[in-house]
Amino acid sequence: AALHMEVRVSKTALCEGDTWDAAAVRVRILDEYSTPAPYAQLPVRFSLTGAAALIGPDTVTAEGGMTGTYVRTTGESGEAVLRISAAGLPEKEVRFSIQGQNVEQE
Repeated sequence: AALHMEVRVSKTALCEGDTWDAAAVRVRILDEYSTPAPYAQLPVRFSLTGAAALIGPDTVTAEGGMTGTYVRTTGESGEAVLRISAAGLPEKEVRFSIQGQNVEQE
């Protein structure tokens, strides 16, 4: 059975303002028929580079074939790349764009 990951992200455009912005990242492990694989309890690793940070650990074990993390801004504008990997599965990559908010308060 060829397992693979499906990744869903709440948003990939983040806005840095008075507070940080965040995006939810959901990972499901699916079988060759693209149905959830609840028996797949694999460690999933999140590797983030660029102008963002993970909220939570960088390795999380999938339970019921699902796991996830959150990505937040760090006060910088720019790009960030999240790489998601698990042993024996094709790696996934998500790109984020972070824009600053230059709004002056009166």
